[in-house]
Amino acid sequence: MPFCGNCGGQVREEAKFCGNCGNPLTRNFTQNPNAGKNEGFGVGQFPMGRTVNTAQTFWERKRKLIIICGITVFVVVSLIIGMSRGTSSTTGVSSGIEVNNEEKINSEEEISRDKEVSDGKEMSSGTTSPAQTENDFSLILNDDSTGIVITKYNGNATTLKIPATIQGMPVREIGEDAFFNNSKITSVVVPEGVTIIRNGRQNFGPFAGCVKLASITFPSSLKIIGKRAFAACTSLHTVIIPEGVTEIGNDAFAGCRSLASVTLPNTLTSLGRSAFSVEFEILGIYEGIESMPVFKSIKLPERLKIIEQSTFSGVRTLTSIVIPEGVTQIEEYAFNECVSLTSVTLPSTITYIGDNAFRGCTALTTIKIPDSGDDIRFGSGAFRECGKINLASQMALKKRGYDGSF
Repeated sequence: MPFCGNCGGQVREEAKFCGNCGNPLTRNFTQNPNAGKNEGFGVGQFPMGRTVNTAQTFWERKRKLIIICGITVFVVVSLIIGMSRGTSSTTGVSSGIEVNNEEKINSEEEISRDKEVSDGKEMSSGTTSPAQTENDFSLILNDDSTGIVITKYNGNATTLKIPATIQGMPVREIGEDAFFNNSKITSVVVPEGVTIIRNGRQNFGPFAGCVKLASITFPSSLKIIGKRAFAACTSLHTVIIPEGVTEIGNDAFAGCRSLASVTLPNTLTSLGRSAFSVEFEILGIYEGIESMPVFKSIKLPERLKIIEQSTFSGVRTLTSIVIPEGVTQIEEYAFNECVSLTSVTLPSTITYIGDNAFRGCTALTTIKIPDSGDDIRFGSGAFRECGKINLASQMALKKRGYDGSF
């Protein structure tokens, strides 16, 4: 039986087309010489004389197809695995960058938090905050209409640099309760041009109750720090008052329990009542904060004339005090219950030491007082409950007119 020259399949003698592939048949094929010897597997002669085993051709094609499919599957799987590994690697690199950046940021923040310039020109808490805008502040004109008073801060910054000008006008004053009880602010820079931080009204103060405020930078233009200005700022640890300030009001820094360093200017002439004391009234107002300033010494300015009532009352860590020449009066309770105070130096200009001025200074041992000078008027119990005062100091006080108990 003849074979198709195209697919090798057997065809009938009279067929014009191959029943398997549809190829037109020609008459130049030959009979299978091995017909009958290998039934079902005849060999036909193609026009070019090539001999093909049809069964073998079928299985070879099938095998090639399987191989091609296998290769295709292998390539696809390899591509998928490669892409997966590449994505993982990229993610890993990206994550590593993020970690490194985070570590770098954290490191920079640590450095920034530690950075403080002791001259009061620059202090930074290192905390990133939204930029201040004019809309963050409520404003009024000052009394002589030459500048602006900030009456309220409406923003959310933690480190705050107050702008020097707003709406094209200079900022001159900080209002009575502009930042009162703000629980977010950690650092404030007051701009040049500000001359007054106003007196607080009633139980308020411009920065009173800012419990996270740790640093404050004042401008050289500042003249007055008003009453209760920074009362109960319990995180405030350093205060550097610049030269030029002449007045610090009552309770200005009362209840600042973390205060470790205080620098007062020589231009200061008035230091208000309870300016640095433990103020029980404030404790009642500001959520029962237990206040205990921690500074051990303070240098009082030479122009100071009067140490007001309760100025340092209850400062339990103060160890020594030198009252400068020129001071004439130490008012009632000025150093009451400064239980770590061991040494007091009085000037020759002193004329009055008020009631209970040093009462309860239980560690006080030495009082240095000039033998000569104006007569001193002592209030009741000025050195009461100061049982450790040495005999030489007791004699010096009695020579100057003290007749109370120790």
